Amino acid sequence: MPDERERLLVSARAILERSGPNGFKIKTVLSESHLSTRAFYRHFEDKEDLLRELMEQHYAALAQRSREVLTACPDPLLALKAWLHLMLVPAADPGRAAVEAAFAMDWQEVRRAHPEGFLHAVGLLLEPLIEALDRLRSSGHPHVQPRSDAALVLLLTRTVLLQAQSGTPMDSENGIPVLWSFVCRALTLSPPP
Repeated sequence: MPDERERLLVSARAILERSGPNGFKIKTVLSESHLSTRAFYRHFEDKEDLLRELMEQHYAALAQRSREVLTACPDPLLALKAWLHLMLVPAADPGRAAVEAAFAMDWQEVRRAHPEGFLHAVGLLLEPLIEALDRLRSSGHPHVQPRSDAALVLLLTRTVLLQAQSGTPMDSENGIPVLWSFVCRALTLSPPP
């Protein structure tokens, strides 16, 4: 049987996948995990600390998958496109979209409550993109600024994910080509056919 902390994390993730950010409450996590309020506070400072931990786990797994995809992509420009696609795929899966939307919507709260943990979690997600943009810069695109460009591209992908979750016109199907076109223009790149 998983320990208390793991039970809380498993329950919290299941609730996020089912209900998204609106259904995510400590009381619901406790009910699903069959644990007490005291058990919760033995492991987490507050709801944002739990979200930070979930975010960190999720982003670490996503970063690992990103590295695998980017390593398999010899063309740095196509690697950048592959990263965008990987980030926007969750919009097509309701459970993953709900988790992504919760993280995107709660970024400010988690950042305010746990700034160091938040920066670490987001850094995990940014690292593969920075590496891809660094490869792009090294391949003859000296104007690409890997760190600052990565932060802006990440914010754009989070916006598209939020829009997809809310049912606005830019969903994952048309979000990828629109975002890809914009990123290429912003980085003054010529996209491959």
